[in-house]
Amino acid sequence: MTQMHRRDWLIAASAAALLPIPDRDASARQLSISTAGSPRPRTKADEDRFDWPDFLGPSRNGVSTQPIRQRDWNGLPIRWRMPLGEGYTVGSCLGDRFVQTDRVGDQERTFCVEARTGQVLWQQQRPTAYRDLYGYDGGPRCSPILTADAIITYGVDGVLMARGWDDGHVLWQRDLNRDYRVVQNFFGVGSAPVVFRDRLWVMVGGSPIEDQEVAPGALDRVRPNGTAMVAVDLRTGKTLHEMGQDLASYSSPLVVTLPSNGADNLGVTNNLGVTIGLAFCRSGLLAFDPENGRQHFHFPFRSSLMESVNAATPVVVGNQVLLSETYSVGSVLLELDPADLSKPRVVWQDEPSARDQALQAHWNTPVVHEGFIYASSGRNTGNAELRCVEWATGKVKWRQRGLSRCSLTKAAGEDLVVLAERGELFLLRATPAGYERITTHRFSEPGQVLRYPAWASPALANGSLFCRDKQTIYCFEI
Repeated sequence: MTQMHRRDWLIAASAAALLPIPDRDASARQLSISTAGSPRPRTKADEDRFDWPDFLGPSRNGVSTQPIRQRDWNGLPIRWRMPLGEGYTVGSCLGDRFVQTDRVGDQERTFCVEARTGQVLWQQQRPTAYRDLYGYDGGPRCSPILTADAIITYGVDGVLMARGWDDGHVLWQRDLNRDYRVVQNFFGVGSAPVVFRDRLWVMVGGSPIEDQEVAPGALDRVRPNGTAMVAVDLRTGKTLHEMGQDLASYSSPLVVTLPSNGADNLGVTNNLGVTIGLAFCRSGLLAFDPENGRQHFHFPFRSSLMESVNAATPVVVGNQVLLSETYSVGSVLLELDPADLSKPRVVWQDEPSARDQALQAHWNTPVVHEGFIYASSGRNTGNAELRCVEWATGKVKWRQRGLSRCSLTKAAGEDLVVLAERGELFLLRATPAGYERITTHRFSEPGQVLRYPAWASPALANGSLFCRDKQTIYCFEI
């Protein structure tokens, strides 16, 4: 047995041998909350840290300032790897801790490891009975959200939970599907909540009690009940606000600050501008005040096909917001006026059902670098292609076929980490001049590959690259 194989075996064995730690007296616990949207204020000691504490990274845009110093990926060093159960999400990293969720049998598992070594620190489980309507696996779709005080998970069955860092004990939990009478979506729950100050905004999409007789997945017969978005107290899980006449999608909400044009009476204002919440729900984009839940606007944007979903997270640059889907509508670029957030302006928009649209992002979220969008465009494995699209105009600068559907993560400079769903992992240069591959990862051990479906965007954190495939999480040294 090679040294690497022995390490993998020991890590897997230690994970399997752990037993759930008995929960302590919940009444004796207090959850303290750090500052808005951030695990904690950065200090001088953190200057060389590159955390990835949330879905799509610290700003929910698939972008990191982590430099990739390892330029030759032929035998990219593996720090550790670990077998996984069911699920499609990659974990999150805060400091020297990495947290991953998966499903083993009828248990959803959350486990915490040392980020650089893979040593298992603890694991906790909870029962789940979720069954997918379309035969996909029953594991989590949402990455853990890590703050200085708690680990937040949102299960495929709608169970929202806060756990403590020391051993994963439960601080509080809510069954939001039950509480808000959510009619099961096609693939369960897959929209990661977002932290704002002392609260957590969650895409729920509940329905009136009389709609509970509707069959799961029959969303054309389901009505919203004003709970497209629900804010819960990060300390207790108690509901603070409910808003929005829409159902849930698979896109994750954002809280962003728009550059100010002198407005001081809309949304939450500070010296940077106006802060708003953006949720790309089932039928369109919902903009709201994250402080009080007041709606600014709802911009309709989705396919007329019943079995269609909005899944890519909105991308924000300045006062502009990009929406993209892959079921015939394509993409639209909106401009928001902080002085009047009720009227978004269309900058450019794909013609619905046009033969060649600018961009059709499926479940992958586009990344932006210096005025150009980089994303996988296309609904199916065979017709998807990697594209570079000009942000301001929607003009396609180049396209690369034959890669299958890809997820992208941007590192420092012009580096794009690309993970194709069939397991190809490579580094790309972000340039509108053309498709320029820098290096491709090849395992040093014969027969070892990343297995389909590799659908989660790679995570970059503190000198490591985390990637997952169907059954394994890898930590590469970069």
